[in-house]
Amino acid sequence: MIELSVSLPMYRAKHIGWLALEDLIRQEDIDFEWELVVAEEPHHSFGESSIMTYKDRLMDVGCVRIKYIPMVEWKPLTIKLLYMIDNMSPDSRVWVGHAADNFHPPKQLKAQYDAFNEDIHWFASTKVIFYDILTEATVLFDTDLGERKDDSYGKAISMDIMRQTPPSNKLCSSDVLTWDNVPRRAAHKFAYPEIMRMAFDESDNWKYGLATYRLNNFSKRNKCFTQETERIRECPVDINYTIPPYILDRLKDCKEFTADHAKYINFSTNRPS
Repeated sequence: MIELSVSLPMYRAKHIGWLALEDLIRQEDIDFEWELVVAEEPHHSFGESSIMTYKDRLMDVGCVRIKYIPMVEWKPLTIKLLYMIDNMSPDSRVWVGHAADNFHPPKQLKAQYDAFNEDIHWFASTKVIFYDILTEATVLFDTDLGERKDDSYGKAISMDIMRQTPPSNKLCSSDVLTWDNVPRRAAHKFAYPEIMRMAFDESDNWKYGLATYRLNNFSKRNKCFTQETERIRECPVDINYTIPPYILDRLKDCKEFTADHAKYINFSTNRPS
């Protein structure tokens, strides 16, 4: 029985979509069944055939279903999210958000699954390494340095909440929509844990993953590498010892695509340009 659903929206992922698949085939200690649901527009797409080259290796780590949803035209991320939720197994109890430009740690799915053995709404990592594909620079995004801890990476959310997400054309992230559906929502939407029962990955899993910059489509991460901002600090980890060499080599090969990618991305709307 499928208990966990990985949501992977892709957009202009032709040169970076491999990254998410590479982390999923490296997941460890999986003792449950999960599914992968992808939605993708035809703009410089990674493609269903490329995803299916990973099918056997995904099955080796517990993925029992892969659903690819071809989008005929561009849709806001929030609309794509709803398409994916509608195509997820009715038995699934944990929704996991993934991005095509991120490489998640090998113990992440297990940590997310185990977290929901408790009665919680939301699970997230407290830290993530940002990696600049062009310069190979790294910084650490650390929620311990700010007030908000929910707005991070490695998110997993109760499927009960995700299934209540209403139709919306908002140009916003899944976070905004799901907060609106928490029972007895407080006047201040980030009042937790009384309203939103949250748990956090306090382990060192974060050392073995990356959120990349230059081939991403939604989050504007450039300022994280050029100035000090809240929740950003020097990365204390040498990723040459924590990230597989194959992954770093392929990311270096991606440098040639960054200039062309930047021409077409509108970070304010994620619309095709």
